[in-house]
Amino acid sequence: MAKDKPEFQPDSVFKTLASIIRLTLVAIGLAGLSVEIFRDDGLLKNIFSGMISSRFGLASIPIVLIAVFLLNRWLVTYSHEQQHSSKGDIPLYVMMAIGGFFVLNPLIDTYWPSFKAAVQSFWAPIRHFLFGI
Repeated sequence: MAKDKPEFQPDSVFKTLASIIRLTLVAIGLAGLSVEIFRDDGLLKNIFSGMISSRFGLASIPIVLIAVFLLNRWLVTYSHEQQHSSKGDIPLYVMMAIGGFFVLNPLIDTYWPSFKAAVQSFWAPIRHFLFGI
């Protein structure tokens, strides 16, 4: 008689390490984003001052709120055809990318300044076209 498979199978070491790395990157991303947003002269102050001093003024605030609401509706919408949708994983991967940025940014500043200069020269025309800075 063949052995029955147990109902519960523990994760492999690789899956456990991958989960720990994911959790660490998300935690670093949340901490780094919090520091960047709430520090003196941080992102929150710059975003609100830019929104208020722009041509659209206070009309841009409801537009941003509507965009955030629509993004939330898109991420949580249930599809009857699919049992599992991976749209909800997008914020996780965004936070992992932000955590990777905060991990790699000091290393790139220290060991590869020429790489940072190349990336900045690549993004400069795009940033100027999109944001005017």
